[in-house]
Amino acid sequence: MDGASSTQSTRDSAIAEAVSRAIKRNPAAAATITTVAIGVANGSNVSIDEQGNIVVTVVAAATASAPDQAGAVTTAAASVSPALAAAIAQSAATAAPDRAADITTAAIRVNPSQAAAIAKGAATGAPTQAAAITTAAVVAAPTQSTAITSQVSSVSGINAAAVQQAATTAQTTQTASNNTNDGQDQDIGNTITVVTEENPSQDASSN
Repeated sequence: MDGASSTQSTRDSAIAEAVSRAIKRNPAAAATITTVAIGVANGSNVSIDEQGNIVVTVVAAATASAPDQAGAVTTAAASVSPALAAAIAQSAATAAPDRAADITTAAIRVNPSQAAAIAKGAATGAPTQAAAITTAAVVAAPTQSTAITSQVSSVSGINAAAVQQAATTAQTTQTASNNTNDGQDQDIGNTITVVTEENPSQDASSN
């Protein structure tokens, strides 16, 4: 390991330790601590590669220290560094695999254009959660279902059939939900029309 790499590794370890200590003292503030840590660490003159390392280091430490806050931590980190959303999702999912679906949703909400890459990143970090990750991703970005399915299925060790089934189920559920909502909107509209027709004098008397 050369001098620069050694220095970076030492610094990243120090950042991770500081973040971990702070979050363990106040888990509810995990997202805020994540944002501050990334901002402070990137405030110095560091390269783009170093910035990426810092972000994923902070996310891993924060998520491992407060798994219940994984979604909030992901949102915070991705909001600061949206271009790193996929790497952030992978780092967070690796640290808290049981929260992979929440992590996926959070990252996609911040950067929906990267939905497929985010889902792949999360699945790489938590391959046993591939189906749940696919479901979350398709629900969050339904128009990218095909790309999401393809990207998640490409991860080594993933059950492609289970991923496809999860995507299909998510799409079906989403369609059913939209149809149900459309019906409710129509019912509300009809009710308003009927009430207005039954009470035409109210409008007239109010003028």
